[in-house]
Amino acid sequence: MVFARQILSTGRAMLTPSTPAPEDYYQNNCLNLFGYVLERYGDLLAPNEAHLLQQYLLASDDAQRLLARLLTRRGPLFRLDELAYREIDSIDDAVAELSSRGILDVNPEAPSDQWLALLKKDELLDFLVRLSPSRKGIKQVMALRKAELVSCVLDGIPDRRIRQEYVRESTVIAICTPQTWDLARLLYFGETHHDWTTFVLKDLGMVRYEAVHLSKRQFDNREHL
Repeated sequence: MVFARQILSTGRAMLTPSTPAPEDYYQNNCLNLFGYVLERYGDLLAPNEAHLLQQYLLASDDAQRLLARLLTRRGPLFRLDELAYREIDSIDDAVAELSSRGILDVNPEAPSDQWLALLKKDELLDFLVRLSPSRKGIKQVMALRKAELVSCVLDGIPDRRIRQEYVRESTVIAICTPQTWDLARLLYFGETHHDWTTFVLKDLGMVRYEAVHLSKRQFDNREHL
């Protein structure tokens, strides 16, 4: 873990409000966090958990930067056509690499309501018009709220057909085993109420956190954790 130790020793970049973060900012946050967890708590991790963190450290810059961004977004599903980050040259290549490393799942098995929640209201209307066996009452449907439209689609169209038609228009991705990344975050911060925004808030100077001696383990074993 020499690379992880080098990153930890370089210090953190400060952020300026209304100014884009450095291109490697979110990536370095993850490198620091995952490198530290593997070095300090590797013995507490299950083999599959350690493997995923190691796969991230071995990934390309684009792949690392994409996962770092996804971890800050609300999931569990993400539409590929809505992802665009200036620091990532090819989103498609990053997704393909993360998928091959077992970090991302492309068009995952997930409840249909989660897929439909990614659609805008006009897209839901179009979806309902195209797939509904009857177009009666469409005018009334147009007045419904988005959540009600989702219910209409679920009630009138089989899940399998929803999925088949959806993937023709857009690719959906999900982070594999999100509990692994949550565990790494817990091991790093030592508390559950810190999330990925903690780095940003601290580096913007908006909040100050109590200093923690990272050289001292906070968890002795898995049972303690």
